[in-house]
Amino acid sequence: MSYDELQLDLMGDRKSALFVIISDTDDTFNFVARKATLSMRV
Repeated sequence: MSYDELQLDLMGDRKSALFVIISDTDDTFNFVARKATLSMRV
């Protein structure tokens, strides 16, 4: 990958949507969804 496709550092600068698909039976990556929702609150 030659450049940052997601540009997560720009989240919140303009309206956008981030879809995070996580398992409902394995909570290993729940922290990713939690971090994403907390960082987008205004």
